[in-house]
Amino acid sequence: LKEEEDVEAEMAPQKKRKDVKPERRIAIIVPYRKEMLLDDIEGQNREEHKRKFTNYMRKYVDEMKTYAKANNDILLEVDMYIMEQEDDSKKFNRGALLNAGYDIAMKKHNYASIIFHDIDILPYVQMIPFYLRALQLDIYQKPFLHLTYKMPRYAKDESYLGGVLLVHSSFFNRING
Repeated sequence: LKEEEDVEAEMAPQKKRKDVKPERRIAIIVPYRKEMLLDDIEGQNREEHKRKFTNYMRKYVDEMKTYAKANNDILLEVDMYIMEQEDDSKKFNRGALLNAGYDIAMKKHNYASIIFHDIDILPYVQMIPFYLRALQLDIYQKPFLHLTYKMPRYAKDESYLGGVLLVHSSFFNRING
């Protein structure tokens, strides 16, 4: 693994008031690998996906923070980790990248929830309330939420668990990644 690219999407510090709920943190972990063989296939250029994703998600995270404050009175912080696999001639190992990203993120902050996110998915603004459900995950009631299971490209395979997945960190620890 290369050193993770910490794409922190944080707004200027805000003053905390007594009537504001404590700050909450979400980590977004994104597995990534530049695959030269895919570059010439339309829609498969991972480097272009990475550029679009990071630019788009900076704005999206700002929208998430605004929504969390306006609708839930929560001061939200979101940290993004793009985990890049080296060009080691091995197959792309999404699971290893997600596990490594989780370990790095948890050493930095004690996140209650993590969002595992594919780099080629740009969420609609209307999805913000669903993304913020990461703050409501309960280890005993609903320890994870699969946000992309209804998307046409994933709906054909009910066993697929990818795209965008919100996970309670205690559950992730319990199943050992």
